[in-house]
Amino acid sequence: EEEGLSNLVSVPSERSFTSTGEKSSSFDAIVSEDSFCHAAGTREREKAIAECARLLKPGGVLVFTDIMQSETCNQAELAAVYKRINLTNLGSVNQYKQWAQENGLLLMDFEDLSQQLPVHYSTVRSVMMAKKDAGELTGLISDDWMNNHAEGLQEWVNQANQKHLVWGYFKFCKPKTLGEGHSTSAPRYRELPALPSNSIKAAIVSAAGQLGELDTRAGPGCLISLGNSSIIAHLLVQLQHAGIERVLVQCGYMGQKIEESIRRTLPSEVHKKLEIQFMQLGTEWHLGHACSLRATKSFFKPDERFLICMANHIFDPSLVRKMACVPLEAGAEGAYALVETDFVGMVGVPASIIKLRLDRQNLEDVRAVQISTELMASESSDGVCAGLFACNWSVFDKVEALASSEAVFFTMADVLCGYVQSYPSNLHCIPTDKKVWFAAETKDTLAYAISNGLHDIGIITGDNKWLQDGAFDAEGKPIHVGPVGQAKYPGGSDWSSFSVERWRNAVYVTREYFGELCEETIKFIVEIAKQIKLRGEHVSLVEVGCGTGEFVYPIADHFRVAIGVDFNANFINFCMSQMKGDKMKFVHGDAAELVSLMKRTAPEHIWTDTKIVACVGNTMGIIPVWLKPKIYQQMKELAGPKGIVIIVYWNAAWFGDACQNFYHANPQLCGPFTGEAIDLSSTTLTTPPPVCYRSHWTGVEEARKILRENQMEEIIVEERGKGVLVAARVLPDSK
Repeated sequence: EEEGLSNLVSVPSERSFTSTGEKSSSFDAIVSEDSFCHAAGTREREKAIAECARLLKPGGVLVFTDIMQSETCNQAELAAVYKRINLTNLGSVNQYKQWAQENGLLLMDFEDLSQQLPVHYSTVRSVMMAKKDAGELTGLISDDWMNNHAEGLQEWVNQANQKHLVWGYFKFCKPKTLGEGHSTSAPRYRELPALPSNSIKAAIVSAAGQLGELDTRAGPGCLISLGNSSIIAHLLVQLQHAGIERVLVQCGYMGQKIEESIRRTLPSEVHKKLEIQFMQLGTEWHLGHACSLRATKSFFKPDERFLICMANHIFDPSLVRKMACVPLEAGAEGAYALVETDFVGMVGVPASIIKLRLDRQNLEDVRAVQISTELMASESSDGVCAGLFACNWSVFDKVEALASSEAVFFTMADVLCGYVQSYPSNLHCIPTDKKVWFAAETKDTLAYAISNGLHDIGIITGDNKWLQDGAFDAEGKPIHVGPVGQAKYPGGSDWSSFSVERWRNAVYVTREYFGELCEETIKFIVEIAKQIKLRGEHVSLVEVGCGTGEFVYPIADHFRVAIGVDFNANFINFCMSQMKGDKMKFVHGDAAELVSLMKRTAPEHIWTDTKIVACVGNTMGIIPVWLKPKIYQQMKELAGPKGIVIIVYWNAAWFGDACQNFYHANPQLCGPFTGEAIDLSSTTLTTPPPVCYRSHWTGVEEARKILRENQMEEIIVEERGKGVLVAARVLPDSK
């Protein structure tokens, strides 16, 4: 009332938090602080969470703290704790998660702050006893009560120190709705024609692959939830929607958890229409998808055909239907693979993806003529497998042939090679025709899927925001997947968390667009190195922002030593694993501290050598504006009075063309964007979250201005196609 807010605050008469009497879906937020622990038993706490779920509006949040017992506590030892608050038990973290899930709430976060419990209760006890000893409470509270209370508080401290008690913050949200009765987490798919009677009606879903980047102690990657359903649950819904009637789920890593999750969370209408059998492989899953296929042979009759799909993939159901309708005869020697031919610019593609060369002489029946995981994705292959295959009994013959050979381990690529070795090839390829499929194999693919929303994956109009709640691991914790936001340098692109796969995929596209400039850059630097050596001087190279070594490798032999420096530890580890000879060195570190970094890590001779300090490939264009002067200063200082600073910018004159023909083809580098991200006046691209990529392109006059501002003398500043090549030396009086 004093603040004039009485119209916004309601303090009703006493009510139960299990039955508030308020309207359903009427609150944006519900907050509780250490209250649920006082509910009279487990059932009352469960009802309190259910009441919160009822009261929240779609999109609303429940945030609360509570004192809980740990999952491994000894309840007998907690008796004194229960006695102090007149209870027989406390809730637990897993109970609250379960109750929330059962009532349709999504866990957004849980922060365990249990370490604060003994601090809190020991402080309360010590303050009370100090006041007692000082006589401040005499006549107000009896000594017996304070002594009993102190004893009870000490028991809480003891149990907290033994990790029998837990305290922390929960945050749950209620998913938003898209249409009547449908959650954002459960997309509805467009209707498809019924499968013809002679179509494939069975499938193997393999959750038996070797562990990958997204498999964690929380669970396998196929149990990552997109919205409120796991990836494997989405896949099963898509298979059923396309007309598949029978599925064998092969369970590998944490297989029992996979089975329990499917039984618990798959929509009941899908359970009724789809016959699902589970195969627990035990330790055999360690050998991967292909080896595990041997165990499925007894599931099928010799004249039966079936699909094979990976459990961490999801598809537009029309793609599943397309594969179910392929003209594969039961007794024929052959197989079909779903193939993505528009793969340049794909995000987060793992090195292990199956790559193919295709024979397109007959466009009605395209076949694979070479298949491997070794082919370079954009340089020598025509497509990649999308993780969905149509097979018959002959696939078991291929698997058995490999198993009876000396090979201890073999892959799906090896199995498929058995079809390619014949002439003509018996591996037929079905194009995706720009229909959407998704493989959750790296954090980059996950980040891109969430930012893109997967709204074109065959869903009905109006359900395109089904993925806006994001991704969650197998324990319901949110997965923070944006490739930005964690860099040491805020305000610029985050190279510290770029994966090697994502970077090298970007490099392939970069080579296609900047191939001529890459060659010009090498010639430019090698020629300067030769001129220095003709003067009878040793020359060493230091590259700032070396990535995965694409520039260092081809020119290292021209230098006494070539040192690549990068802020991304993933890149440096990769470079070191590929390094050959003793003329290369790769260092993980901060270019803003380049001189001290070289003093700690570089060979002693570089301090007497003439040094070329280079920053190429528009690395300067992505460094935050506020940091660039320090980088220039460090490069100058390292080069010294007789050294050369070389910078290669991307040419501002080509910026508009690049936005259309380079960046749009390279989403793994910059993420998807619209025209609002393009500033033609400053020739700068700034893409939206979650990628937040920023790149500035530089013209000749701007390059000269940069040299003047940083007290460097121009040797060469010239435009060469899509680049501006700069060579400079330190001015004699420069500091």
